[in-house]
Amino acid sequence: MTDLEFKAMLLEWAAQDAAELAQWNAKREAESAYYALVKEIELAWAVVCATDSDVTSYITDPCVDSENAESAVYESLAYWQLMYASAASAAGFRAEEAGYDINKILGRVIY
Repeated sequence: MTDLEFKAMLLEWAAQDAAELAQWNAKREAESAYYALVKEIELAWAVVCATDSDVTSYITDPCVDSENAESAVYESLAYWQLMYASAASAAGFRAEEAGYDINKILGRVIY
């Protein structure tokens, strides 16, 4: 292997490492976004439950979200994106069932 070939190989490895790191960071950001959304929904829904005794506290369910994300590779970027979408959709549906609008409760559109 020539010196030039060796340098080219090192550059290729560095580019591959950078791409893998970017992919890992994207997965972690999507995972963090999911857990932040669940926490935001639960905190906001706790206020609703405190003011309306007819409302159940059941608004999020990570197990159901995971079942809904089964089509993606576990803990991949797509998996966390599906988890996020599932949590938003389920919270919106459950809030509607209770007569509320999750978007108004959170002050932003998720559903």
